[in-house]
Amino acid sequence: MNGKVKYIEVNYKYRLAEAYVIQTAIRPMKHIATDYAILSTDGVLIIDKGFSWDGASGPAVDTKSMIRPSLLHDCLYRLMKDGLLSLKWRKAADKEFRRIYIEDAQGWKKCVAPIRAWWLFRGVRDFGRSSAVRSKPVILEAP
Repeated sequence: MNGKVKYIEVNYKYRLAEAYVIQTAIRPMKHIATDYAILSTDGVLIIDKGFSWDGASGPAVDTKSMIRPSLLHDCLYRLMKDGLLSLKWRKAADKEFRRIYIEDAQGWKKCVAPIRAWWLFRGVRDFGRSSAVRSKPVILEAP
């Protein structure tokens, strides 16, 4: 025993209060199961209760219509970052984000939703790659 605590810094805003299930267009070659999600070969994604995510990134603003798409997108990107889902699915994940955003934003800003969805999609396409690329977390120690 070395008396040190090993930890990783994270920055999450939200945590699922119950599991969430959604049909996606993501079809991995094999079933993926982690301690936070299950993605089947037919595209069904089950995100487990307790999953944490940071919502909208960059200049995007968190709104009710951003919760579900950011949850789905962050979970899929985490699967990629963990090396469990191929990066070839990144564009499909970004399209799923746009699709879900348009569904959820239709009720309150029907004319604005497709325009904002396009800008959000461009943002994740142009700047999101580093969030999906596998990397080894920096493990910190204290004291």
